[in-house]
Amino acid sequence: MKPSFISVGLDVDDTPILSLHRRVSARKTIMLKRKIPDHYNKFLIELGPRHKIASFRSIFSDHEALKRIKALREGYDWTTYLEISMLIPVCVSCKISADDQFGEQNLPEVIITNWQDQYINLGIEKNILCEMERKIRINNWKGLFCFKCGHILFSGVNEKFYIFSTPLTDYYGCQKSHGRSPTDWMKSLIFEEFGNNCNSCEQLFAVDDLTLDHILPWDLGGKTEFPNLQPLCQACNNKKANSLPTIIISHITAELLLPDLDVSPGTSEKRIDFSGDDLSHPLVKFFYRDGLGSGAGESG
Repeated sequence: MKPSFISVGLDVDDTPILSLHRRVSARKTIMLKRKIPDHYNKFLIELGPRHKIASFRSIFSDHEALKRIKALREGYDWTTYLEISMLIPVCVSCKISADDQFGEQNLPEVIITNWQDQYINLGIEKNILCEMERKIRINNWKGLFCFKCGHILFSGVNEKFYIFSTPLTDYYGCQKSHGRSPTDWMKSLIFEEFGNNCNSCEQLFAVDDLTLDHILPWDLGGKTEFPNLQPLCQACNNKKANSLPTIIISHITAELLLPDLDVSPGTSEKRIDFSGDDLSHPLVKFFYRDGLGSGAGESG
């Protein structure tokens, strides 16, 4: 069988769809689509002014988000698209409120009595859990905070919480463009962060000689957002054209860990990465849905 490839498009409500096209004679297409409605997502990541991330949700948060994206992309080449999300803890009350307003969603559930096993089932490495357990014993840790309301989790023996996945750009409140062209602010910030270097050949160019490339092509459903943009010289951009990238789905776990664990972007960012065609990964079950359809065609 010929190898698979990934493409991404938009549903009628502008929800991203990951499409796994298997090159078989029947031209079947396995569709992966985000399950969580946009209004549900916006409700759970709304923050009060005293929340630790709220003060960063301004034009300056774009700097932090882009630095994090660039650090996460290290180790992947310029033909790989990283779909980056944050895993955040949400208390029972906030989930019930979201369910009542926007429809019930099936989210991963974590119970205090066996939270370690449930973390492992989500793909969090065991060595991270061992470090958490050690710090819990030393500091008498009582639990995480609900990302939305700040309620202390694990405050009772039978307490539980839910894990929610939100795009990194929504977590930081990043500036976005709804059209093909990025805003002037996005352009200047990306060129500054990459030092006016082409992300492929790594040569230094004048700003006027660089282009901003959609890693996942715009014509194939790619969005004009920081994780999908990279500076390329004209020659490298022409070489890449509208070719389909490899897709890696990445979930950052920092919000699920103890506050003093080392999760700084440039050092030991804790995250779960898996191939976009890994339909068996437990996070796919909760945050994506799939359906079988007919592919429109076959790439050569």
